[in-house]
Amino acid sequence: MDDVELGGNITLSGFKDLDPSQMVVVKKMVGNYAREFSQKVNVHLLHLRIKPVHRTEKEVKKHELHIRLDHDDGQAVAEGTDFNLFVLIDDLMKKVLHQIEK
Repeated sequence: MDDVELGGNITLSGFKDLDPSQMVVVKKMVGNYAREFSQKVNVHLLHLRIKPVHRTEKEVKKHELHIRLDHDDGQAVAEGTDFNLFVLIDDLMKKVLHQIEK
């Protein structure tokens, strides 16, 4: 499969088509949020799955992203679509953070 593991309890699925510079930013964003999550709950798994919604021959124009955070108190999930991958990741991670802060 095309899963990328970051640090043992973070998994990225479907990110293989990103160019290396995008992947660096994605890993940094996910790592920062994962650290914030782990300060609030005991994280078992953080899973991000992306798939293209609209693509041209050269690039993906719109992304669909699903995020699942498994922790001691249950599960937090968020999903959405956007043209800007980084805005999408940030928005959905904020939704997950809001869920675990309740």
